[in-house]
Amino acid sequence: MVKSCCAVGCANRFAKGGGKSFYKFPTNQLRRAKWIAALKRKNWQPNASSWVCCDHFVRFKKSDDPLSPDFVPSVFSDEGRVNGEKAYVKFDRHKARRRRHAASKPTAQPEDTCHGNHEPVLTGESDCNADKEIEEESAPRDSCSSDSVEPASPAQPELTEASSHVDNSAEQENDDLALLQARVAQLEEDKCQLNGQLQEQKSAISALTVKVQHLEATVKHQKSEAAMSSIISGFKSNDDMVRYETGLPSFAVLEKVFAFAGKDIPDHHRAALPSFAQFIIVLMKLRLNLHDQDLAHRFGISQSTVSKYFHKWIHVLYGRLQPLIIWPERSELYRTMPLEFRGHFGKCICIIDCFEVFCERPHDLMARAQTFSNYKHHNTVKFLIGITPQGTISFISKGWGGRTSDKYITEHCGLLDKLLPGDQLMADRGFTVSDAVGLHCAELVIPPFTRGKKQLSRISIEKARKLSRLRIHVERVIGNLRQKYTILQSTLPVNMLMSDASTGVCTIDKIVLVCSALCNCCDSVVPFQ
Repeated sequence: MVKSCCAVGCANRFAKGGGKSFYKFPTNQLRRAKWIAALKRKNWQPNASSWVCCDHFVRFKKSDDPLSPDFVPSVFSDEGRVNGEKAYVKFDRHKARRRRHAASKPTAQPEDTCHGNHEPVLTGESDCNADKEIEEESAPRDSCSSDSVEPASPAQPELTEASSHVDNSAEQENDDLALLQARVAQLEEDKCQLNGQLQEQKSAISALTVKVQHLEATVKHQKSEAAMSSIISGFKSNDDMVRYETGLPSFAVLEKVFAFAGKDIPDHHRAALPSFAQFIIVLMKLRLNLHDQDLAHRFGISQSTVSKYFHKWIHVLYGRLQPLIIWPERSELYRTMPLEFRGHFGKCICIIDCFEVFCERPHDLMARAQTFSNYKHHNTVKFLIGITPQGTISFISKGWGGRTSDKYITEHCGLLDKLLPGDQLMADRGFTVSDAVGLHCAELVIPPFTRGKKQLSRISIEKARKLSRLRIHVERVIGNLRQKYTILQSTLPVNMLMSDASTGVCTIDKIVLVCSALCNCCDSVVPFQ
């Protein structure tokens, strides 16, 4: 197999006479790991055929000196080679210091012994000069025996001095080592002390953090209580504020509705707001159509908490306020019938009409088609509403798609099942349900048609005028409902069209029923004189 460099971006291959050297990865595990890390290849391990070319070393040759820059390949760009040359300058300087240090150390050289068969060791001189020096030194002294030469006397002090110097150096090194060991022990002790202090500081910081969080929660709760107390005090002293914020006529009515509907939600010590404050939030959202962020800022709570309170209370109010939508008894209805009805429509039990609430366009094509209203040119949800001659809402249907006709809703919403023989049902011309009403032995009262006639008779015109003057009350009630609770004037999100898993009722159905029940707690728009 042809040798090739395994570095990323290197295309060097071995060629005979090419002048490039290739090196295998070292067997030493530590050095091998350094080579692998230097190549910066993710999830890669070298094998027997992995090589690194000489171009990735500063001096184009690897070095086995651990201090050398070429101990590990480091040149993979021009900048790497420049940095490698700088490292080599420091390395050469370090080598020179090591050589000077080695040369400055004293070395003991052995001299001739007087008694022995060893030859003298001579350094730096030739053999002739050495013999001559020996003869000159030994001339004034007595000669030794024929088979031994007595050493020169000046060499003894030098040897002793060198030996003592070596001993002093060893002792000095031992003392330095002992001092270093003592210093290391002291540092270890200081480290233990500092670690203990660090743990104490961490514990203190944790305790302070918990305390700060507790204080912040307390301050937030106090702010919420202060805001709530100011709102409640304003409600108690100002009925106009109650009407503007909640739509109810007075604070007394507000307290009665809360006592009737809010008894199923007791106060909890962990709740961000008391139950009455939560009830006020729901009424303000229905009345003013405020965003969750606005309500969260007013009451000092989070936006998600506002949404949670709204959906919880709408579900509770839907169940508790349903008895306020009353289909009246005939005796009570006839006894309190307004005078303008008694003359010609004394048997009128209900006035019906439909109104629509805008919603966002659904993503599902079928739902989009079912909710599109040709009358409003928008996606809507349609409701059938019925009021008594006294002006109270006595029936509210569930939501239907805006495409559904008034006739179909009337026949399938359950209103006709409440009719008794002899009842009169007042409606507009679009409610062509006389046959369905006749099946219950009741009468449908609608304005006369001119189809097939050149002109209405005088009696028919007079009856149509009286009918229109009375039927307009349902439109006034619908207008009052929309103006009092402006959430019905907005475009509701698609998620409000989803059915609740527990009750099977959509959120928009709950909202419309709650708003209608609260309207029944207010004064009627129909005059009784």
